[in-house]
Amino acid sequence: MDRTTISSLTNAGIAPKDIRTYIRQNSNTIATQQDIYNRIADSKRELCEGQSTIHAFANQLDKEGFWNRMQLDSYDRVTAVLFAHPESLAYLKAYPDLLFLDCTYKTNKYGMPLLDIIGADACQRSFCIAFAFLSSENEEDYTWALGRLRSIYELCGATIPYFAGVGKSGNPPYLQDSDSQLRNINNSGSKVFTGSLPEEPLELFQIFVPLSLVQSWIEYTNDWVSYPMKNAVIDSWNSPISEHSRILQWDGLSTATAYAWIGITIYLGIHREISIKDHWKSPRLGYQRPLHPITKFMPLRKFELITRYFRTFDYTKLDVHDEGDLPKTFQAAEPWSDHIQKASAELFIPGTNLTIDECMVPFKGRSKETTVVKNKPTPVGFKVWVVAQQGFFLRWLWHVKASPYKAVIVELPTPKPHSKKGKLQTTVALSNTQSVVIHLCNLLPKLTYHVFTDNLFSSPNLFRALQEAGCGATGTARPTAASRLS
Repeated sequence: MDRTTISSLTNAGIAPKDIRTYIRQNSNTIATQQDIYNRIADSKRELCEGQSTIHAFANQLDKEGFWNRMQLDSYDRVTAVLFAHPESLAYLKAYPDLLFLDCTYKTNKYGMPLLDIIGADACQRSFCIAFAFLSSENEEDYTWALGRLRSIYELCGATIPYFAGVGKSGNPPYLQDSDSQLRNINNSGSKVFTGSLPEEPLELFQIFVPLSLVQSWIEYTNDWVSYPMKNAVIDSWNSPISEHSRILQWDGLSTATAYAWIGITIYLGIHREISIKDHWKSPRLGYQRPLHPITKFMPLRKFELITRYFRTFDYTKLDVHDEGDLPKTFQAAEPWSDHIQKASAELFIPGTNLTIDECMVPFKGRSKETTVVKNKPTPVGFKVWVVAQQGFFLRWLWHVKASPYKAVIVELPTPKPHSKKGKLQTTVALSNTQSVVIHLCNLLPKLTYHVFTDNLFSSPNLFRALQEAGCGATGTARPTAASRLS
């Protein structure tokens, strides 16, 4: 009777110590703890019926009517399995509108992460749709799981929700667009937008940082790391590699990790500490400090490693010899800069009143393109010429110090004749800095604007040029310019 009881309790998922307590309370057995462990092992072998554990698991799923799919590698080893109870599918068919995904860890002796796929009914009660054991948390495994999830929705005749939720464990944002069944994705992997603002902040963020762009950064970064490692150096200054070099810890960069790194970088800019490593310090007795949530997404050393080698450009294609091209620093940022400006133009239709001014992007590293502007909140960094409205940057141009034009590498506007009653015909000649105003206005849709400037740009000639272009202008003036304005 004890053998049968132990087998029944084992199959019910009762822990060995609880089985021993139950047997001692309900029988006169003299079985030891080891006897119970032996019987549990025998029960598991009987349940497998001579098959391997994974084959027995698959047969059990089929026997009990579970919908299930498995992924095999080139050696026919199971690398992932997803299964759903038939009653869960019936529930999903009735309530397909909400979808949540979360991942737990150390759920089995193989260390395979368990992906929970959850739904919610009309009473806001959650129910399990399916479970997936994955070999790791990389993009390929999540893509496979989402592909099987799509099959479940098709089986139930349901439509995948427009939004997909991710849990607190930090599952990557590409869960929303790693598979083509999620809507609002084009063939290149970028979000499709038609001028209207998305309803979710994550969707708005992914318009400016699309999946296709991040994947190109990953390729550039991995290629760049491979280059110094092949040459036994750690950087472009040919510093020799050693057995303690951090670059040896590089294990590749995935989409999830790249998005996590971008998110942490943005977070560090918003939540300031004395040093970057302070964000990873935990409060302790007698030493209170904020507990930053980024610590559970990425260790400090990995963040520092990615920060050192992350590349948004192809290092093999930077042209530093063409004097007519942008400097290397701005070439590296130009593709993303162009994409952001294009997305901004799609989402924001400017009104009449615009402002044009210089802005500073803070940077204290080594670069020939940094500019020092005293009396600015950010005195050191890269200077950018910006046209904006209500705090939203519409277009911008890099300030290039080495350019033949001090403002920016653009062709100066052709002077146009200007006539005034009682005076001879003259021309409107603009300085290099003033020409930026005209060029930025030309980058906007062909409408009538009223441009506001400060005394860096204001001049009668600029205002005449704007008037000829069909734009109004208002600006402040320096005291020394009073004689020219009168």
